[in-house]
Amino acid sequence: MTAASTASVTFQGVRLRNGYTLHATLDAGVHTFFADAQEPLAQASLEELCALVAGVNAPRRGNLLVQGHRPYDHPPTRRRIASVLASEPPLVGPTVKDHVERVGSLLGVDVTDLDAPLDTWRERRAEHLDGTERRRLAAAIAFAQPAPLVAVLHEPTRIGPPLDEPRVLARIQSWREAGCVVICGTTDPRVAARLSTQAWSLSRIERAEAPRPEYLVRSGGARGLAARLVDHPAVSGLRYDEQLPRDLWVRGSDAEELADAIQAAVLAEGCELHELTQLQRQAHLPSTPGAP
Repeated sequence: MTAASTASVTFQGVRLRNGYTLHATLDAGVHTFFADAQEPLAQASLEELCALVAGVNAPRRGNLLVQGHRPYDHPPTRRRIASVLASEPPLVGPTVKDHVERVGSLLGVDVTDLDAPLDTWRERRAEHLDGTERRRLAAAIAFAQPAPLVAVLHEPTRIGPPLDEPRVLARIQSWREAGCVVICGTTDPRVAARLSTQAWSLSRIERAEAPRPEYLVRSGGARGLAARLVDHPAVSGLRYDEQLPRDLWVRGSDAEELADAIQAAVLAEGCELHELTQLQRQAHLPSTPGAP
């Protein structure tokens, strides 16, 4: 059974540290949660959210379900969640080699073939790894899983070697295509905009400018579409990434005019259109005292 058949993450009134309450169901695809770097409480809530989805902790209030189960008290579900958290727990073996073998056996994946520089860590004592190194090791294990049910990644583009940004983005894309629910938490607005078809803000900034309409266009001719749309009056911005050659992000001031311009460009280019998705930028407002 593939992840695509049943993958979902449901927040049922999950209360975070900064007072935000989440009510949502996230289906297969990439979803980004953003916290402003100037808001320590929002950052703490971002870290908390990732740990909740990974099943490390139970919500302090509300309920969180992965495929209908609470991951923090359902080990079979938790084993199908790939995660890289802000603060990784201690290793489960006395050495890196022991940890990798035990976790790999538990997950049913081979993670013994580590890339440099992690391949030199095998005999290191577990207690000698610092927090950054534990994150890098956790990422190597997470990224070895071809099709987890859910993947949750805190600051995925700041993991460090050997997982540079292009490699991380490629893996996220492969998970997305496999039907996985990918949840990314970041304090970098550039990363938030680049990763996701749906972005959620955990920050309390209330005077933020309303987002302009934006579409993700996935096709067989993204580069050609970009050339046709760059000077179109309905288009205010484009983003094309060589690492994701089928994807083009297109912004404008009017959603309907923008969609018409994209459709016309696809016809003129004669390429196959695989997906046209209007990006949904949603922000959760702080809960008021006494709110459910």
